[in-house]
Amino acid sequence: MKLPFITAALPLLLFTACGEQHNNAVQLPPLPTILVNTAPVQKDAGVLWQEYTTTVFAPQTSIIAAKIAGRVTEINVSLGKRVQKGDVLLRIDDTDLRAALQTAEIQNKQAQQDLVRYQGMKKENAVTLQEFDQVETRAATTQSAVQEMTTMLAHTTLSAPYSGIITAKSIENGVMAMPGTPLLTIANDTRLQLQCEIPEQVRSSLTIGQEMQAQIGSKNIKAFVAEIAPTANQRSRTVLIKLTIPQDESVFIGQFGRLRVPLAGNESLRVPDSAIVQRGQLEIVFIANNNTAHLRLVRTGRSSDGQTVIVSGLDKNEADQVITSNTHQLVDGQPITIQ
Repeated sequence: MKLPFITAALPLLLFTACGEQHNNAVQLPPLPTILVNTAPVQKDAGVLWQEYTTTVFAPQTSIIAAKIAGRVTEINVSLGKRVQKGDVLLRIDDTDLRAALQTAEIQNKQAQQDLVRYQGMKKENAVTLQEFDQVETRAATTQSAVQEMTTMLAHTTLSAPYSGIITAKSIENGVMAMPGTPLLTIANDTRLQLQCEIPEQVRSSLTIGQEMQAQIGSKNIKAFVAEIAPTANQRSRTVLIKLTIPQDESVFIGQFGRLRVPLAGNESLRVPDSAIVQRGQLEIVFIANNNTAHLRLVRTGRSSDGQTVIVSGLDKNEADQVITSNTHQLVDGQPITIQ
């Protein structure tokens, strides 16, 4: 008969236990105030950079090819050798041509003497017109043969068309050279340029003479637009541009680089590299507002000169100052004191 009493008392016990648990809840201490440094968010109105791969090339490049058939008897250059205009690069065997030229000169000498004699006989009407025409034709033919042999003989010596550097060599001493076969490549490496394929929609924002920044190896150099292709590649939908660069001995032909092309009509936000916090796969920036750190997840772009472009995640209207020190100690809502 005591069971009803126990049942009636149970809700009272449960209420009392819950009340005691609520009163004993752990109170978290307030977040400590962190001393930090801040830096302004840089806002570049109307300019956003995009990087594209670029290659160094020499616009003045020549392939040295054989014009006659013959065995190479002398090579005076190797890969990377610097040459001056007029330097002899290689020679082709000219033994047969010299013999042929000597024969042609003898025949021409005799033909010219016959022509002079027949010209005198023609004045005295001692020779028929047909005979004179034959002698005159023979004299012209032998003279042309001498000129042809002289020209061919000149082709046995291949000289540098201008000062430059040997960038390719596909012939060795003693090998037979055939007409039209490339033997050497020479390039003027004192006047280098960059060439770059850019998306066709970017072309309208570029002008001849426009200055850009390029990174070649570990160097940042200025580049100036020299040529813009009038048509786009139908497969890649890109446009070729060429840019002049200052002479620099550390820059060489074929070198890879990155060209920073400005994109008009955008606004970019830049923050110091020290403001970027990497937590796992997340990129974080803390902005300072009312002595409080506010966490923002961001996506970053290119980084240069100690500044990183924020592609997304920052509101240009609220982000004026970002925190650049002690960021590893911060959480969202952390009280801060700015030094």
